[in-house]
Amino acid sequence: MIALVGCGGSASDVQVASSTNGTAPAAAAVASTPVVPATDVVSQFLDLVRRGGTDSGASTLLTSKAQSELQRIGRTVQPIGSPDARFTVTRSEMVPSDPNAALVHSVWAEPGPEGTTIESQVVWAVQKEANQWRISGLAMEFEGEPQPMIVNFEDGNRMAALLADVEGPSESSAELSQAASNPEQIDR
Repeated sequence: MIALVGCGGSASDVQVASSTNGTAPAAAAVASTPVVPATDVVSQFLDLVRRGGTDSGASTLLTSKAQSELQRIGRTVQPIGSPDARFTVTRSEMVPSDPNAALVHSVWAEPGPEGTTIESQVVWAVQKEANQWRISGLAMEFEGEPQPMIVNFEDGNRMAALLADVEGPSESSAELSQAASNPEQIDR
């Protein structure tokens, strides 16, 4: 499973028009793309991940740093579970100490055995980058676990170690090292 945490900045382009004689500014206009709400970015990301495929476009909704780190360790954004999974984005809250950071809460529901549903609470860390919200990480709660699993997509070394633990001993550290140094040879 893949998701992210990191930092970013915001920027906007401002154009100042001048009068016909060029002596004074006549108007100021902000030329920028409308900001998509953080909840919508997470919804788009989850829908793309749920559908799957390495060319789903989900990675474009990650921060630049997260995209770079995934590429460096030879990983791509992969489906979290089955195509029958459902998600609900429940709310968003700004991080009080950082106006360019928000936390987006969601519930991921997977079909379980014998018609049951397994639900997981997921909180997504999003950062404003180039005046758009982008995903940098997540925290996910698992039933029976006292602490949530935190995945910082902007920390490739930690992410690779976490994924190696999750995947188990089937991949040796030599294979992981080779994958990290040759990301074009691996497609996960």
